[in-house]
Amino acid sequence: MPIVEHSQLPTFSDLRRQGLTVLSLQDAQRQDIRALHVGLLNLMPDAAFQLTEQQFIRLVGGSNQIAQFYVHCFTVDGLPRSAATQAYIAGHYEDLASIYAQGLDALIV
Repeated sequence: MPIVEHSQLPTFSDLRRQGLTVLSLQDAQRQDIRALHVGLLNLMPDAAFQLTEQQFIRLVGGSNQIAQFYVHCFTVDGLPRSAATQAYIAGHYEDLASIYAQGLDALIV
């Protein structure tokens, strides 16, 4: 299932460079394919944080091609994070309130 690059999450361009099909938002909106919105709740420690994100998005994107996946990455407050990881989260992750407001079709924890 193609992954849709609907945000500036660096994983999308990384996976595209690795040969995975990643659709631009404009291309996805022109196609008549079912859209599925999947939340990825990333609770991993800093050392595995971005790698875990990339692995799960790669697995979802490696499925069959009958739907477009919009992966919404988020985490919870209160976990100890380095300044670099906090900045990454602030710049690329969605907050829990927007996840609730949008709704999801599935959730990966």
